[in-house]
Amino acid sequence: MKIKKDARATAQGIAELLPTDNVVSFTNCMTRLRVDVKDPEKVDVEGIKALDNVLGLMISNKQYQVILGPGFVMEVAAEFQKLTDVKRGKEISENLDEGNFDVDNVKAELSAKAKDTKNNFRSRTKQGVLDFFNKISMIFSPLVAGFIAAGLLQAVGSLILTCYPNSSSAHDPVGTA
Repeated sequence: MKIKKDARATAQGIAELLPTDNVVSFTNCMTRLRVDVKDPEKVDVEGIKALDNVLGLMISNKQYQVILGPGFVMEVAAEFQKLTDVKRGKEISENLDEGNFDVDNVKAELSAKAKDTKNNFRSRTKQGVLDFFNKISMIFSPLVAGFIAAGLLQAVGSLILTCYPNSSSAHDPVGTA
């Protein structure tokens, strides 16, 4: 059973840890609540990171980007506006975290990378085996002509012995007779 995220409690926690009198302006994008602050020293960074439903925190100059995830950030931004006297800026339509929360996307990317690595390894291994056999064949290919010549001479010798069985060289191979 999936537990419903509490946007009000999350917004209240963020408002207390910034605090609200330190907020200059805020807006949100697809996954982040972006809050501009007057004094960064007043912000409890570790406290914000430790809040329930907060996935992370990015800091850029005096802007704190609280990563909340797609959809949920809209609810938190609405609750945050109720808690502060600050006017909400125009929503940013870009999604900086696209793909960061999609497990299937990450799984597909890792699967593709594993397949590429496996194919690369196989091709290198296959190429290594082919190179080995190529070198062996280069060593023995000049000897093939010699083996053929020796075989032909042996065949001719056998034919001569078969045709002339009583020749003197047949019984005395050294020629001492």
